[in-house]
Amino acid sequence: MKRAVAVFFLFAILLPSSLRAWVINEYQVEIHVEKSSDLRVSERIVVDFGGERRHGIYRDIPLIFRDPLGKKHRLKIKEISVSDDMARPRKVKLFRRGNWLKIRIGRTNKLISGIQTYVIDYRVKYALYHINEVDELYWNAIGTGWAVPIKKAEATVFLPIEDQDIQVACYTGARGSRARNCTWEREGSAIRFTVTRPLYPHEGLTVAVGWPPGLVKIETGPGILGSPWFHVSLYLAALFALLYWLWRTRGRDIGGRGVIQVRYHPPEDMTPLEAGCLIDERMDMRDVVAEIVDLARRGYLTIEEVEEEGFLFGKKRDYIFHRQKGGKGSLHNSPYDITLLSALFPMGDTQRLSGLKKKFYEHLPTIRDSVFSVLKRKGYFLHNPATVRNTYRAIGVTVAILTVIGFSFAGRFMGTPPAPIMVAGMGTAALLIAFGQIMPRKTAKGRLAWEHLKGYEEFVSRVERPVIEKLFSPEEIPRVFEEALPYAIAFGEAERWATAFEGLFQEPPRWYRTYGPYSPIYLGHSMDHFSREAATALASAPRSSGSGGGGFAGGGGGGGGGGAW
Repeated sequence: MKRAVAVFFLFAILLPSSLRAWVINEYQVEIHVEKSSDLRVSERIVVDFGGERRHGIYRDIPLIFRDPLGKKHRLKIKEISVSDDMARPRKVKLFRRGNWLKIRIGRTNKLISGIQTYVIDYRVKYALYHINEVDELYWNAIGTGWAVPIKKAEATVFLPIEDQDIQVACYTGARGSRARNCTWEREGSAIRFTVTRPLYPHEGLTVAVGWPPGLVKIETGPGILGSPWFHVSLYLAALFALLYWLWRTRGRDIGGRGVIQVRYHPPEDMTPLEAGCLIDERMDMRDVVAEIVDLARRGYLTIEEVEEEGFLFGKKRDYIFHRQKGGKGSLHNSPYDITLLSALFPMGDTQRLSGLKKKFYEHLPTIRDSVFSVLKRKGYFLHNPATVRNTYRAIGVTVAILTVIGFSFAGRFMGTPPAPIMVAGMGTAALLIAFGQIMPRKTAKGRLAWEHLKGYEEFVSRVERPVIEKLFSPEEIPRVFEEALPYAIAFGEAERWATAFEGLFQEPPRWYRTYGPYSPIYLGHSMDHFSREAATALASAPRSSGSGGGGFAGGGGGGGGGGAW
């Protein structure tokens, strides 16, 4: 036994000094409450590093705390200085990490050991508050973040008032503890709190002092003008105003008559796909379907409607495309039509609509860019709308990514809370992307064509049979019906357009084969169904892979903790 004890002490003597734990011998805090409601805090920390060689210590102070009723308060800490027991300044470096202030004391090129004294002085704003008819200081004088024992601890609160009814309490232990291993005594305007036993690692001291309201001015925060959320709101409002100005000067359409007149024919030299893209400055799937129907009308393909047995029960409808040679007009001025026909018939001259699922979608970006390039070449747009939108979208996404990166750095090195920065960045991205949708600008020619199309859409969506009979001869009616049908699909009015022609003619179009009895209403209904089925099938893409009220220790302002480095 004696031999074992001797070995133990020998091991303790020979144990490297770097492995011996350091301690805090004394931790004394003075809190001076000023009439202005500011606090002047002085922390005297006597550390015994023993044989350890360290650069110094660091102190972590939270900038947000909750009062006993759970209300959140944000502190402002300034005028930070650190000295030794002889009032000689020590080297200090400050870090802002989210809602925390880190005070790092010491030099990177110097190591120290033994007993060291650190006196940390700072001023605190917005630490006092009003609660339950009492003005109160609720202060975590010694935080629970220290991972070393504290042999002796005390805190003294100095009030700017005397001879008043004062409410006093103190709490010790780990965070959340209501233990009261502490005493207090009052000497004039000072209340001294003393911990009655050493504090173990992660134990602290919280003091609470209350007095009648009105004796000390209470400042609850920086106010709306100092709030980061006010700055974010002001910034986003200014950005919105800037983008609105850009739209007024760079994005709003040029010219136009300013009135919409009913038109009975579409603009010359404008296909349904061009019309659909010009009217809302985007390419929808119904615009693509309308172009397919128009290519069929012009003789480049036929569409066959077939009905087949379903997998389990009932019948299902499918469509077969048959490519035709020839066709009316030239496709050289419409490169998107060439791409569209190539995508419809990847192999051979016959293709089922169901066979284009998860294949055709790859060609949509090329078709979109091509049709907008044609519209720009024809003088309808100043710039390619797809390029304009993509530019704003790219800037918006870049801002969002930079915001996420800035979010992490803001929490570490800046005093501004990260949440407002995040909202500002994401709001910037959202505004850029949103305004990008309306920034494509039509020329005077484009604006006139847009007004023409809106007038034609008015005619297609509201026409009645008597008007058709009055405007067109019986010989013209079938041609007018077929020429306008693709545009009606682009406008979303195919069934409405066909209904107006019921009973005016019975001969089916050569480019559409159906298994049912023909009538304009049936064709309109079939075109409506075909549009929905084709839009779904042609836009479908493969599924992406992957997985899918009272006090307690540790409460109040101040607190935090620290360590050695």
